[in-house]
Amino acid sequence: EADRIMLENVSVPVNYVGIEINEKSSHMAKATLKDLPLTQVTIINEDFMQMDLDSLSQFDLVLMVHVHYYIKDLKIMFGRLQKVAKENANIVIISLNLTAKQKIWGVFFEKE
Repeated sequence: EADRIMLENVSVPVNYVGIEINEKSSHMAKATLKDLPLTQVTIINEDFMQMDLDSLSQFDLVLMVHVHYYIKDLKIMFGRLQKVAKENANIVIISLNLTAKQKIWGVFFEKE
C-alpha cells in the first residue's frame, strides 16, 4: 500500500521493479499496482538477500516497506541495497514504531 500511495500521482515515466519473497504477496502487488500510471511493472518472486543482484538494473529509488525486521544481518542488507542503487539514489526504509518492532523481532527470533 505504501508503494501505491507514493506512486499515485507520478508525472514522469516510472518503471517499477518489486522484489517479493512471498508468491501470494507478489500477486497482490501486481494487482495493487496495475491501475497506476506506471510505464512498466515487474515483480520478481525471490529472496533479495539470496538473489543474483547482477540480474537487476540500478535504481533511482529503493523502497523497503516493513522488510528489514526479517533480515538477520542488516550490514549485508545495506551493502546489497547499495549495489542496486544508483550513485545519487534515495533509499527509503519504512518501519514500524519501536514498540511494535520489538514485538515482531521477539516473535521472529523466538521461533528459530
